Amino acid sequence: LLREASLLTLRAGGWILRTPFALAVILFAMTLDHVLRLVVTLTSEYYRMIGLPEASYGLIGSAVAVVGLFVPRLARWLSERYSPGRNLLLLAGFSLTALGLIALFVPYLGVVPMMAVFIALTTASFFTSHYLNAVTASDQRATVLSFKGLAFNAAYGTIGVGFAALIGQARAGLTAAHPDWSASLVQAGAFRTAFAWLPGYLVLGLLLVALVCLPRLRRRDGAAAK
Repeated sequence: LLREASLLTLRAGGWILRTPFALAVILFAMTLDHVLRLVVTLTSEYYRMIGLPEASYGLIGSAVAVVGLFVPRLARWLSERYSPGRNLLLLAGFSLTALGLIALFVPYLGVVPMMAVFIALTTASFFTSHYLNAVTASDQRATVLSFKGLAFNAAYGTIGVGFAALIGQARAGLTAAHPDWSASLVQAGAFRTAFAWLPGYLVLGLLLVALVCLPRLRRRDGAAAK
């Protein structure tokens, strides 16, 4: 049974590599997902740094849940109205704007771009499933989605380790540069420094994926035109 499951996963991986659109969907979504998911896991620390009382965290979470009820409808509307490429540009622009505003650490009002991150993450999840289901045979969908999940989790784990290392490096630099700072002040400064890297990191990741996927998509479209 384990061997059969492994073969199915490998077969799904091979199909993804041979299918330019499926590969593009997974790689672009993975790039957005692992950055946005990292930000979501850091919400408590971020809320503290923008001055929100801990008693408000539950209310904010409830507000996010309510907004989340409407996001799939919006995502479906976008998927029916616009092409995958345009939706990618819209989602990437929305995500980068949210990350850029978060990196400013605006007191209190900084909660708005954080809510935008939750919206972007949910939208990315909807688009990924929608577009993959559209090009995947029904008997292969579960395996392809499992493969996608493995890729997403691997990327998320990698960025988590990298972000922790970046904070450690920033903390060491700030401690050396400001020996009179308290431990909490150094930690806050290191967190801000590490966060400031995320928008640029996401841009770089999207550009690299575009370099890999766009030529394959063009070749596919050219072959289809013939």
